[in-house]
Amino acid sequence: MTPALSSHEMRALLRSLYRDTNRPTRELVAWRHLICPYEPVTRWVPPAANVLDFGCGAGALLALLSEQHQIASGTGCDVSNDAIAAAKAAQCRLSHDVVDFRHISDFEDIPADKFDIVVMIDVLHHIPPTRQQEAIHAAARRVAPGGRLIYKDMTSHPFWRRWANTAHDLLLSRQVVHYVAPDRVVRWAHDDGMTLVHAEDYSRFVYGHQLRVFLR
Repeated sequence: MTPALSSHEMRALLRSLYRDTNRPTRELVAWRHLICPYEPVTRWVPPAANVLDFGCGAGALLALLSEQHQIASGTGCDVSNDAIAAAKAAQCRLSHDVVDFRHISDFEDIPADKFDIVVMIDVLHHIPPTRQQEAIHAAARRVAPGGRLIYKDMTSHPFWRRWANTAHDLLLSRQVVHYVAPDRVVRWAHDDGMTLVHAEDYSRFVYGHQLRVFLR
C-alpha cells in the first residue's frame, strides 16, 4: 500500500472508519491484518486499478485501498447482509470514496463488468465443494485482458494449522469449512484462460496462507 501504514496506524484507521459498527466487528476488522496481512495481496494491485473484491466481507481491503488513493474504483460483493451493512457504514467515513458495496445472493449477482484486478480472499473454503469450481470460474471471467486474479485461502497442511483455522471459523463464522488444494484452483483457473504468475505460501502465528496470482 502506498504509503505503507504501520500496524498501529492501520488499526487506528480501521477503528476510525468502522466506529459506527458494533464493537466485535470493529475489533475483528482492526486486528485481522495481524493474522491475515494485506501486503502480500495489495502489492499485486497496480495504481489506479479497477478492483472487484469477490466475497468482500466487511470491506476493509477496499476501504484501505480507497483511503490510500491506490485504486480508481472498487466494487465489493458479499452474501452477508450484516457484512455489507458494516462495509457501507465504513464507506460513509472515507475521505476518499471510490468504492461500491453490494449484497449478492449468488454468483450471477456479481457485476458482469471486466476488472483490472479481481481479489478472492479467504472465500473459497466457505463455498460448498460442489460449487467451488463455479466460484473460480465466476471470478476468472470478470478479469479484463491483461488483468489479474488474486486468490488467497487458508492452508490445510500441516494438520495443526488446519485445526487452528477450522476452530477459528467455527467460532466466528459458525461454519464447517471446505479446504481446496491449491493445485486444483490452479487447474480450474487455467481452464478459464488464466496463467499462474506467482505462488506463495506463508504463515502468521498458527495460521497458514496460500496465495496464487493469475494473469489473463
